[in-house]
Amino acid sequence: MTELAFVVIFLSVIALLVVPQYLNARAKASRISCAGRHKQTSLAHKVFANGRTNPATFLGSFTMQLSTNFGGTMEWGGTGNVAVHYQNMSNELGSAKILICPDDRSRIMRSDFRMPISNSNVSYAIGLDADETQPNMILVSDNHMTSSLPRKGAIIELSASKSVAWSKKLHGGAGNIALADGSVQQVTSTGLWMQVTTALTSAPTNRHRLEFP
Repeated sequence: MTELAFVVIFLSVIALLVVPQYLNARAKASRISCAGRHKQTSLAHKVFANGRTNPATFLGSFTMQLSTNFGGTMEWGGTGNVAVHYQNMSNELGSAKILICPDDRSRIMRSDFRMPISNSNVSYAIGLDADETQPNMILVSDNHMTSSLPRKGAIIELSASKSVAWSKKLHGGAGNIALADGSVQQVTSTGLWMQVTTALTSAPTNRHRLEFP
């Protein structure tokens, strides 16, 4: 009986040591996979912009900065329909699968765009004011961002005077963002706040809104 108790205690200690490491490794692997999807999505945004010229600026524009009159989705910004922006980039995205974070169990993965996707098929927020000429602005974000300033509908208005952070919902309390230059960053809540501060200094109108699905 003493030997059995020793075995049980030994296995319990091993579990206490191994399980947290396993969960941390699993969370890290999922965050890396999610970052890869951010990268594919941000590149699709770049390809779209390179193929579209905004008549007002004569520069390439992301879909949410280009009027529907010229093939964009600008007028849809603020309606809460984030999926429409990604649907409009279906040719550039190729697969709808990359719009789902592997850890986001609240969403439904779609493989294609043959039927229009909805917010239930999208994990990622989109930067409504992201400008290709301003590389530090946030283009794509994980959806578990919180703010001390309440959301206006589905929108977080980023502000230098209001803090933002990641909830514990995904990635162990960290998260991924893709910037307007196509780069992807895996950041803690502190890193997120620092990036928001940097983005606001470069925003042409000092306005930076993220709309969440």
